Amino acid sequence: MDCLQKHFELARADSEESKNQKLIDRARVNLGIAQANTMIENYKYLVLNDLNGLLDWKIRRQMKR
Repeated sequence: MDCLQKHFELARADSEESKNQKLIDRARVNLGIAQANTMIENYKYLVLNDLNGLLDWKIRRQMKR
């Protein structure tokens, strides 16, 4: 994930000059997928084993919006 974060940062920095939005978007999507994959195990545990934890997470998530 560190490499994808760096790639995203470089794409944003490089693309400010070239305005290559497609490169930035691809880097953002790849980083988002990697971040989601690091959190999936916690989410699966909540769904399968901890209903109160899942509800607390959903409430906190809704309050941030």
